Amino acid sequence: SVSTLHSDLLKAWNGVPAGITESSLNRIDPNGIPVVDFERSSRNNATSTRFLLDGSYFVIKNIALNYAIPHSLVKRLDLSDVGLTFSVENLATFTSLKGMNPQQSFAGTSDNVLVTARVFSLGVNIKL
Repeated sequence: SVSTLHSDLLKAWNGVPAGITESSLNRIDPNGIPVVDFERSSRNNATSTRFLLDGSYFVIKNIALNYAIPHSLVKRLDLSDVGLTFSVENLATFTSLKGMNPQQSFAGTSDNVLVTARVFSLGVNIKL
């Protein structure tokens, strides 16, 4: 769906690019605008690097923090051990791909796929 595209892509062709003439290859429509055809990849000039993007990315995937309550406090509660755990998954993704999730399979359109969920977890471990 075109509505799911990043705003940079939606406004990418606002006029005829420099060097495009009437005798240029059929990458342009009758109005002189280069064609990005999301339905048929054969029209995207596969040998060109025009639409090639750097797909590198860095993800902070998992962070876990554990804290053991001091035994002096735990003994007052008549327990042998108490621990707290906090974790987060998919904290951040750093990429130059605007509006796209670099971890998903990408064939030229986002297909309304949701971004990878960020999950926060909090736990308590009590030993009697």
